[in-house]
Amino acid sequence: MPSSQPKSRIPLTARQRSILLDFYNRNPYPSASERYLLVQLTGRTIKQVQDWFSNRRRTDSRLISTQSINNIPLSVSRSQPM
Repeated sequence: MPSSQPKSRIPLTARQRSILLDFYNRNPYPSASERYLLVQLTGRTIKQVQDWFSNRRRTDSRLISTQSINNIPLSVSRSQPM
């Protein structure tokens, strides 16, 4: 029977975040062996590493969408008569 209390969240250390971000910038879709290496380097579980990459890709996707929406002109520019 699962516990009814949620697990407390343990934040990433600066070192763990740096390792994950450096790897993410090179490859946002790590293979199983790369994820295992990241588990060894960070001391996190495989699920935590997988979730971090998934959440980061989602965050980046939302940022890109927001930026592209903000770059759409609100009105068509009209040429001024001379």
